[in-house]
Amino acid sequence: MDARELLVEYENLQAHSDALALRMEAETNAVLTDEQRAEIAAIKADYAISFTGLKAELDMLYEAIKRAVIAEGAPVDGERLRAVYVKPRITWDSKKLEGLAMVIPQVLDARKEGEASIQIRNLK
Repeated sequence: MDARELLVEYENLQAHSDALALRMEAETNAVLTDEQRAEIAAIKADYAISFTGLKAELDMLYEAIKRAVIAEGAPVDGERLRAVYVKPRITWDSKKLEGLAMVIPQVLDARKEGEASIQIRNLK
């Protein structure tokens, strides 16, 4: 199979998964009364407020942890989690280096090329 055929197969499998999820939701909703659906919606709305507050608190705490771990320069273990220090990634201006390589060809000896990767995105 070529890449397009594989992608179409992937799309079809993803569509099947989405349809299955929709069918499950429809069957679940079919056994609920209007009153039960309203109660569930109210419960979800009540929890949404709590989750929004927790998310904001988690985001602030994450940033504080990030600053502290970067300052220490080493991983930090909690009771269930580990915050891992990751060294800054070094990047180079390829266009400038390629220009420099015209004058100093040995610069190309330092060039390494990684493996290609893909991202699957939705078409608009």
